[in-house]
Amino acid sequence: MASFMDKFKQAMLDKKKKALIKSIKEKQIAQGISGKQIVTANDTVTINAKAQEAIDSVRAKMVELNKRFKGNPSKILEYVKNNGTKVYRIENADTMLSKIHEHTGFLIPLQGAKAMFVNTLIGGKMASGTDAMFIVDADKD
Repeated sequence: MASFMDKFKQAMLDKKKKALIKSIKEKQIAQGISGKQIVTANDTVTINAKAQEAIDSVRAKMVELNKRFKGNPSKILEYVKNNGTKVYRIENADTMLSKIHEHTGFLIPLQGAKAMFVNTLIGGKMASGTDAMFIVDADKD
């Protein structure tokens, strides 16, 4: 008898879970935030329509800047710096950032342990958050 009750309870829970998931998805679609979730060993990323628009906008801006500065990374980084985004040149940045599963280039604002590591790396204050920034290898241009 206990087995039947356990199965019945599980079936009810599964039904409620499916209804809740459906409700959440409907709300997301109504708000225009449905998206695609990408899961890796270290992170989970959800890309929705608004995020995809931002990605496309940044990509278009980078294509424009690349043409304007004829592909010269130093000039592009100087433009980025002049527009308020911090740019840090660090020895062995690739190696250092690989320890936290990040890459050189643009880093989105980070939180937690990753932020503390990056703050230490750039010589900033010990904080559990960072702003958006570029980190590039000091020996590469």
